[in-house]
Amino acid sequence: MWEWYSAAIFWKSQGPWPALRGAFYDWYLAPTGGFYGTRAALANPVGNGADAASASAQRIHAQLNLKNYTLSVVAGASAAATPLCVVAHAFTLAGCDSGKRVFSRSWPVTVAGDGFVDVTDSALPWRGSSTSDVLLYRIEAWKNEATAGDSSDSAKSCEQFEGGAAATLSSVSSSQRLSIADYWLSDWTSDSAPQNYSALGAWRDDTSQHVALNASVEVCGSGVRDLASASACQQAGCGSGEYLLQVTNPGLSAESVHAGCSKEPVAFGVVAELHRQSSSATTSRASSDEDTRVLPAFYSDGLFSVLTGDTRRLCIGVGPGANVGSSDSLEVHVSGWNVQDIVLAVPVSAAAGGVAES
Repeated sequence: MWEWYSAAIFWKSQGPWPALRGAFYDWYLAPTGGFYGTRAALANPVGNGADAASASAQRIHAQLNLKNYTLSVVAGASAAATPLCVVAHAFTLAGCDSGKRVFSRSWPVTVAGDGFVDVTDSALPWRGSSTSDVLLYRIEAWKNEATAGDSSDSAKSCEQFEGGAAATLSSVSSSQRLSIADYWLSDWTSDSAPQNYSALGAWRDDTSQHVALNASVEVCGSGVRDLASASACQQAGCGSGEYLLQVTNPGLSAESVHAGCSKEPVAFGVVAELHRQSSSATTSRASSDEDTRVLPAFYSDGLFSVLTGDTRRLCIGVGPGANVGSSDSLEVHVSGWNVQDIVLAVPVSAAAGGVAES
């Protein structure tokens, strides 16, 4: 795809309510899945810092073709020829078996700068047990550290990424992972029937299965509190003065689990918003006349999925002319499809190394 040109086409600024179709943001000015999906396709998962433009030019992104369910890799203009491991996992998404791995496979690939590669023999199978299942297909690109020129060694090297949550693999550094792309899909094998996502609604409504995420937020830059935090800021691509939000899915406690349900559900549709602390009892846009969101604010990711044991890092930047006063206290709101809401206070002392945790 994109043999000659690359572009993001912005069709219109507001979609037919209440659908997301036709929009990058909703009528509350909140970015939607279309925005984050396009952003992920055009750049590595970096933040808004000074290196973001450079990283975008060097981007390497593995993705799924939703027409034939095969894999491709796209490389930016200045990316060097890079040996990769392209890895595909499938997990049960909704319901009691959420988080159960039902497919995992890897492919060794080399992609040159300003080019793309269709991954050979990469047609993914549908691994749902019924037509009403919804699965999460996660496509990743990892650096391949195998011996150059040895195809058998290259394939064996890629096998290490199969069968485990990639972010928790103890034998590799998270810096080796170059891209993540998540697709939530239902049975695509019938041309006569549309995909069925009704299971997602029942899953959302069962609050006993909602995940309590662990999260922390701090400010990146000269005032960051320790070397580990500075390293996390660097890995996430956050610029000086931006907020680093770290979100981890610990799974469900025994008390939260129905008989027979998994303790390792996927946290789905996770999104963060930066707010001023509200003077009213509620900060919900639907139930309050006070809109406390910091506008404009920019987020390096949103509406993402977090596997149990996985950690995702986001950079949050405040745009020029934002509606924030020098005396305003800020907080980060974290919510999602099947997660418990979190409010993280960002104290004024954060710039001097403070941190707020859930």
